[in-house]
Amino acid sequence: MPPEGMVVGDNWIAIIVAAIAIYAVGFLIYGALFSKLWMQLSGYTKEQLAPHTWKMAVSPIMPILTAIGDSIGVLGGYVVSVYTLDFNGTGYLKNTVDFAHSEDITSGLIKAAVFGFVVALMGCYNGFNSKGGAQGVGNATTNAVVGSSIMILAADYVLTALLFHK
Repeated sequence: MPPEGMVVGDNWIAIIVAAIAIYAVGFLIYGALFSKLWMQLSGYTKEQLAPHTWKMAVSPIMPILTAIGDSIGVLGGYVVSVYTLDFNGTGYLKNTVDFAHSEDITSGLIKAAVFGFVVALMGCYNGFNSKGGAQGVGNATTNAVVGSSIMILAADYVLTALLFHK
């Protein structure tokens, strides 16, 4: 148990490690492991691929990455709680199972899919419509990030209202 008077809050190191792991897994899945193999299997060349990029970008990888990130977060919480804060490991796992409702997990995966679609849509739209060389690409990137952020906030509001309306 933690010493008396100690407030146990978020462990930011575990959160950052989980976020980095999500990006690394996504990079490996799309970049290093499957990009050339996918092009060979689908019969595309790099020149033919550009008009169809949006179809690949909206694939359901975000829920998979979210599930991996959630798992890493639970594992990181277990390691920190048991080995750093001297919590009971069995109690940690029991509380995790007791308090992790299926609605929360399902809604998180649904939101991840929608947010991934929004990010891919905004990125592809702004990227394909960029003009003016490197500065145009920079402006398109900024517009995509800002537009995605605003659309994600709106989508989160709507999805939360739909998924948790009782």
